Amino acid sequence: MTTILYVEDRPSILNIVAEKLELAGYDVLTATNIEDAVRLFKSDRPDIMVLDYRLMDNVTGIKSDTIQFLKKLGDARANIPALMLSATPLHVIKAENPDFDKFNLEFMTKKNKFEVDSMVIVDKIRDMLRATRPIINSAGGSKSL
Repeated sequence: MTTILYVEDRPSILNIVAEKLELAGYDVLTATNIEDAVRLFKSDRPDIMVLDYRLMDNVTGIKSDTIQFLKKLGDARANIPALMLSATPLHVIKAENPDFDKFNLEFMTKKNKFEVDSMVIVDKIRDMLRATRPIINSAGGSKSL
């Protein structure tokens, strides 16, 4: 089964999207902060990640972004695709993080900071996995979809 690490600080969004992903047949690990995300990544090594850009730590009140999470993972993330979600426009994120492009992320804009289209996320993940996973053809060789 494909395992998804989903990092989102808003429980209402986290629960809706995680449920849709589970109904689509994925095993979903959830984290609401960078520390938990790093711990889950190291212990469970997901197949793909879905990351909210801005995270608010409800204990400390400190805002962070998932670029910090990706930097902490370093080379351990090699070959694991990631989808970043944000209500913040991509050009603003790139201005805040000049090295954004080196992380090779797919990007999807949220409707707003309180709402996402969970079925669009499920479809995007399916497309990303098809693009990165080889399939076995009838001759026994592999090819990418």
